[in-house]
Amino acid sequence: MKTMIDRVARWSLVGLLMTLVTAVMYTPSAYAHGEKSQAAFLRMRT
Repeated sequence: MKTMIDRVARWSLVGLLMTLVTAVMYTPSAYAHGEKSQAAFLRMRT
């Protein structure tokens, strides 16, 4: 029974680490504020 618990704990840790790595690698750049968040035709007006 202890080996089953160890196996589940190990795979849970592996899954958590993979999720964390995937989230860090995939997270896109956020352009919430500033001119990059506007459409190109709005930025060209000067």
